[in-house]
Amino acid sequence: MNTTTETPPQRASVRTEGPTVRRRRGVKSSFERFLMTTPAYVIYGVLFLMPALSTFYYSMTSWNGLTFTADFIGLDNYEKILDDPGFSQSLITTAIIAGGATIAVNVLGLAFALLLRFPGRTSTLYRAVIFAPIVLNEVAVGFLWRAILGHDGALNHLITSLGGGPLEWLGTENLAVLSVVMVIIWQSLGFNIVIYLAGLSRVPVELTEAAMIDGANRWQIFRHVTLPSIAPAVTINVVYTFIGLLHEYARIQALTAGGPAGSTTTLSFKIVVDGLQDGMPATASAQAAILSITTVVLALLVLGYLRRRESNMR
Repeated sequence: MNTTTETPPQRASVRTEGPTVRRRRGVKSSFERFLMTTPAYVIYGVLFLMPALSTFYYSMTSWNGLTFTADFIGLDNYEKILDDPGFSQSLITTAIIAGGATIAVNVLGLAFALLLRFPGRTSTLYRAVIFAPIVLNEVAVGFLWRAILGHDGALNHLITSLGGGPLEWLGTENLAVLSVVMVIIWQSLGFNIVIYLAGLSRVPVELTEAAMIDGANRWQIFRHVTLPSIAPAVTINVVYTFIGLLHEYARIQALTAGGPAGSTTTLSFKIVVDGLQDGMPATASAQAAILSITTVVLALLVLGYLRRRESNMR
């Protein structure tokens, strides 16, 4: 009687070769990921990292913008701009425009999104009309509103026809700042509405119906159901809008050119003027370095605050 004991050589071989095969596949997968991500890292380094590091370097030199070499002067440029009244005024203007427009755009964007959240013929038309300005070029928008808000513009003609007197929308300091904020709101509103509509589409219907059954009014439903559900959308809109407006330049250049009397000169606008028009690239580099650091710090603070609010609302 022959009795044979089967030995699983293949199974032993699998146990021996399995880790090797998985290791080779892991190495191959890592190499493929490296090849696919390398172009993105190269582009990021060339277009962002190198210019950023160059800005910080040239901000501590006497660079004239024409040569690759410059004398190292330390923090002299920073001391110079901190003593410049125009720099502090540009910071205040930037804070007013960025902060005011961010608040207004998000409040109005959420309000319009609540009105347009339900599909229909009119809501679709309104969505298209409100979103249309976002696809326009910022310089073109600036020139368009300059023609509307100018002394002989369409708005003053309308005011005059109604029996009022013309207003210097772009020639008075306070009205010029208000005009810039209004134009920013007009063009940026569509993007915020789209984000809020996406957030509102994810609000659980069951929670809303349960709150209505419990006798909650519209404000209570919005406060305790809708707002916590769209908290991520609020974070995205606030951070994105605020960071973008800290670097506001193109619309101001086309609309007011920084005037009148520098009342609409933001820090980004001043950087361009000092670096290109007045021939002070080293000073402009120091201002750009301060703007970059300020943007990162404020973005982290705002993002951290909004993230904590999201956690508290859940």
